[in-house]
Amino acid sequence: MRSFVAALSLTALAVQAAPVAVDYGMGEEKLLFQKVFDAEIVQAEGTCRLSSLYSGGPLAVAWIYTRCFGICTPLMVDLAGAAQWLPGELPYKILVLSFDPRDCVDDMRALARRYGLENDPHWIFATSPQMDSLNRSVGFSPRWDSSRNGFDHEGLVGGINDDGYLCRRLSVTGDPRALERLFAETRRHFNPSHPLPGGQSMLSCFSYDPLTGTKKPAAGLLILLLAPFATLLLLLGLSVAGRRTPAV
Repeated sequence: MRSFVAALSLTALAVQAAPVAVDYGMGEEKLLFQKVFDAEIVQAEGTCRLSSLYSGGPLAVAWIYTRCFGICTPLMVDLAGAAQWLPGELPYKILVLSFDPRDCVDDMRALARRYGLENDPHWIFATSPQMDSLNRSVGFSPRWDSSRNGFDHEGLVGGINDDGYLCRRLSVTGDPRALERLFAETRRHFNPSHPLPGGQSMLSCFSYDPLTGTKKPAAGLLILLLAPFATLLLLLGLSVAGRRTPAV
């Protein structure tokens, strides 16, 4: 009994001493299949509604701001790099949307020039006067940090289907396979597998060729099929052996 009480006391002390982790709640599953607010989108060519973009084809939205010295830059670099490997016939759009009220259309146009995307028809750089409502609808909560004169926030790239629902969050923005799957899910296409990023996994079920955009079965799929196939052979063998055994 004493040992149990001592162990319980040590456990309580350990829990009290454990550091508290900050949870942004930005997992890939959060608020999926929730209706996205149909915000007004302001770009260099004029204004439109978000619904006019996601109803016209596969749409990914990246939440950034131009004065960010943190995650926004690597997010944009990875996203632009991954988009280069997408199939040329895919009619996708990537909306880069600033959640900073200080940003204007000229700031977003300068950001597009910085990444060489100003004249790319697949990319839209814009602001919105209704970002608060849009942010709430997808569970995005940037926090103002006055000491850095900027926002503390998570990186967010989301896919919106043609009914206006957030159908996927992208956590690996530099993987063209993940980006292609995001666009596929916005059009309700079934994805047979979700391979790990890096392309070096020996046991992946499918291999992906970014040059051709094709998927091929890999060793992992063979291993998955081997167990039920071996079980079937064993059952057939036992059945045949049972028929040949004479009754006593």
